[in-house]
Amino acid sequence: MTAVAHRRPHTPPLASPFLEFDLTLETDRLHGETTWNTGQNARTLIKYDDLRVVLMALEAGAKIPAHKANGRITVQVLSGHIRLNASKRAFDLLPGSLLALDQRAPPPSRGA
Repeated sequence: MTAVAHRRPHTPPLASPFLEFDLTLETDRLHGETTWNTGQNARTLIKYDDLRVVLMALEAGAKIPAHKANGRITVQVLSGHIRLNASKRAFDLLPGSLLALDQRAPPPSRGA
């Protein structure tokens, strides 16, 4: 029996008692959208009052301007390499890396 990817005919909810994602499929979708032509694309997967999960795809060499989040953040790298500057230091994140920053940490700036 061959597994077939289930495609939803509508946009999935961002908040629900149960949410499940195939991150490989979600990343492939980001690369397939026309906005990928800019070298970066993102999709909010989960959005609650106190938690937001955003999947980002960045082309090698892409940079995201410094900004401040209104809460704690985590950055998990699925593939590639990210250099993130925060808390007066640089973090080099490789696949499998996870970084958590408290809401009082100085604003991060990111680059891939």
